[in-house]
Amino acid sequence: MNLFDFYRTAVVRWKGLEQADWCLHADLEGQLVSHVIPAFQADCMDHPPLDYSNDLRKLAYGLHYAPKHAAIWREYLRKNPKSSLHSTTRINSIGTGPGSEVVGLLAGASGLGGKIQLVCMDREVSWRPLLEIVLEQAADTFGMNIEVLLTNSPQDLMAGATVVGSCVLSELGREGRISSFRQVMKAQVGAVRARFLDFPRYPTQNGTVFIEDHFPGCQCVKLYEMGWDLQHTINQEMASASPCWCRVPLTKEPGMRMHNFRF
Repeated sequence: MNLFDFYRTAVVRWKGLEQADWCLHADLEGQLVSHVIPAFQADCMDHPPLDYSNDLRKLAYGLHYAPKHAAIWREYLRKNPKSSLHSTTRINSIGTGPGSEVVGLLAGASGLGGKIQLVCMDREVSWRPLLEIVLEQAADTFGMNIEVLLTNSPQDLMAGATVVGSCVLSELGREGRISSFRQVMKAQVGAVRARFLDFPRYPTQNGTVFIEDHFPGCQCVKLYEMGWDLQHTINQEMASASPCWCRVPLTKEPGMRMHNFRF
């Protein structure tokens, strides 16, 4: 299953577009590649919170970032056959957005069986229409019964369930909210295992801060040092998508890390 095809199909359904509309495709790709994605990347290097309320930003994330992040989660599981994520059937997804970690887990896990319980928490509720389509496609693609609750409240999270997220901790760090987030999560879910795909550090007004410094005992997997050749894997998958609506190949190995810790 090609993750770029998967997310293009979801975005097309979300926006009510026609996949055969090549004029629209070319115009959309031009906007995303020339303007939206560079602005996104610049904001990620600054310290104000990111704004996902704009539909063009959702398109950029859904077509450009989500399939890449999903591919990293998938490859992480494939390269770690003993990971407990292979058999995790109760999952709290934090800052779910368009569900890249959920799709990546389903694509890479080998022992989930036919059913998972999922709580997706995101403060930007306008993600929900796209996420619902993504989860529906995922259920069909992987033959999975997904019991899901979409929420913006930590009180709805499942106690004792595994916690996952993508690019959440760095965003919370830019807002100065990691400490309060850690306290709320521990109160709601307990001292469970959490895995967050993210960059190793985030910018603040006083300089950069490493995410792992907030979580005692945090184990960080430096993906670019593992010899997995994620750049080649992702670029090859992008090249084989038909069509790819946002072709921005990686020019180097992803600098992200998998942060593994308990609350």
